[in-house]
Amino acid sequence: MGKLPKISDAEWEVMKVLWERAPQSANEIVEALAARQWSPATVRTLITRLVQKGALSFEKAGREYLYLPVVTREEGIRQERRSFLRRVYDGAVEPMLAGLLDEEDLSAEELEALHRLLDEKRKGQR
Repeated sequence: MGKLPKISDAEWEVMKVLWERAPQSANEIVEALAARQWSPATVRTLITRLVQKGALSFEKAGREYLYLPVVTREEGIRQERRSFLRRVYDGAVEPMLAGLLDEEDLSAEELEALHRLLDEKRKGQR
C-alpha cells in the first residue's frame, strides 16, 4: 500500500466510509455521509481532492466511478499518529502519555490494560 498524504478532517470522514466498505460510487459515499448534512457537491469535491492527493483510486464501472482507498485504515491511523507525535510532541512519547494520563479519567481496567501493554513492550512482545 502507499503512503497517505496529508488530509483534512472532512477528507478523513470520506476515507472512513471507504475503509468500511469499498469500492463505492460517489452517490453511495454521499449517502453514507448524509448525517453530516454536507451537500452532494461538497462530498464530490472531497472525493476529487482525495483522488488528486493519491489517497483514493478509482475504477470505471459502466457509467460511474467506484472509489477505493490507496492505504488501509491501519496504515492511515499509524501515519496520522506518527504525524501528530512529531508535530505536537517533537516525537517524544513520554510527555504525550503523561498528558493523557493526567487529563483522562481511566478506569481500573483501562489502567491494567495499559500496564500489560507496557510490560509486553518491555519484554519485546509488542
